[in-house]
Amino acid sequence: NFIKEVETKVGPQHQKFGIMQSFPWFGTLNARTEMAGAKAKAAMKQYQAAKLKLFWQVKAAFAEYVYLAEAIRITRENLQLLQHFEEVARSRYIANIGTHRDLLHAQIQLANMENVLETLEAFREPVVARLNAALNRPPTAPLAWPERREFQEVHFDISDVMTLLIAKNPELGGLEWEIEAAKKKIELAKKRFYPDIGTGIEWIQSGGKDPVILLFSMALPLWRESYKAGERQAQAEMREITHHKLDIQNTILAKTVEVLYDYEEAARKIHLYADTLIPKAE
Repeated sequence: NFIKEVETKVGPQHQKFGIMQSFPWFGTLNARTEMAGAKAKAAMKQYQAAKLKLFWQVKAAFAEYVYLAEAIRITRENLQLLQHFEEVARSRYIANIGTHRDLLHAQIQLANMENVLETLEAFREPVVARLNAALNRPPTAPLAWPERREFQEVHFDISDVMTLLIAKNPELGGLEWEIEAAKKKIELAKKRFYPDIGTGIEWIQSGGKDPVILLFSMALPLWRESYKAGERQAQAEMREITHHKLDIQNTILAKTVEVLYDYEEAARKIHLYADTLIPKAE
């Protein structure tokens, strides 16, 4: 409504109504949608990476618990052997067959082994606390010893493992989607150099001869230096994410080589003891 009626040649204008809708440049809305979708997929990959990290923490804590159980079992067996050797050395010394030096050596070895066993058994409490924490349980919650399982060797090709890691790693996948989002951000920054257009309609009440006016507007991109700075910033963000992804990928591959080497070395030692050293000792 006008505060005061506007007098024109065709009569006074009492009031007018109008609507106006602006539209971004062609492709802008699509780029915004794709950028939002890429960010959502990146967030999903980050969630998957966090979930896998939790699984890894549980498995690592459980593997340490399995190792501790096996170490205690072997130490107890060794302790029984040393107790037997100490008894033999004592009997030989009493019978004037062995020397006091042999008896003393057996007793020292026995004491050292008892100390090792005591240390391992004391280590159970912090290991259980760590595993309970990974399982979201109270630190002092009881936890039975894991069942003993025979070693099953797994054969693999290192190049296949690396290819699979690069393709399936969710952290790398999340960064790839962040790069896609950054590309769309660059595209949006370039769209700012184009004008936004608007259309609308206006109706004026003027004593029975009410005109209807079609409107057209254009918002010109005047702050070009600011738009250029925004584009440069978007490009810098994409380069940073790309370099970060490459750094993470190289770290993962290097760690993979290290882990696979440790696995193969452990498997070699298992075969050495099981197939060669232990049979010869028996």
